[in-house]
Amino acid sequence: MEKVNKIKSYNELNKMNIAKAISIIFDTKNDMPSYIKKMLLERLLWATTEHDNQGNYKKYEGQPYWSKGALRKLISNIAEKQNKPKLNPFQDLRHEHSIPKKIIRELTLVNDITIEQAFEILNNFGHAVVISKDEDKLLNQKKLRS
Repeated sequence: MEKVNKIKSYNELNKMNIAKAISIIFDTKNDMPSYIKKMLLERLLWATTEHDNQGNYKKYEGQPYWSKGALRKLISNIAEKQNKPKLNPFQDLRHEHSIPKKIIRELTLVNDITIEQAFEILNNFGHAVVISKDEDKLLNQKKLRS
């Protein structure tokens, strides 16, 4: 049997905490309006990839997956920062979901989803990739958006 390499999650505890919240939100005993549930889910899906295990915001810094274009841009920005101290080294970089949030949203919009089910979805599909602004434009042109 062929071994499948899984993407390593750098923030499993964060994803477990979010899975717990999703399970509470989508419990059928919870009479929260569905539009509120969807709004909360949308924010939680962003937090899945933007925060580390301590809840710290890590949209770029600390992200394990970077495209070649993003690394080149980061190196260029760091070099340019010597002449422009106020330059943000993450300028012209984008935080993109490797699996579109739309797909993850569809998988998690289930009444009575368990913590384990939500965690499995988030841990398997909730990963970000830092890409360059130019690579982001290509994704837009190809209509490959979250």
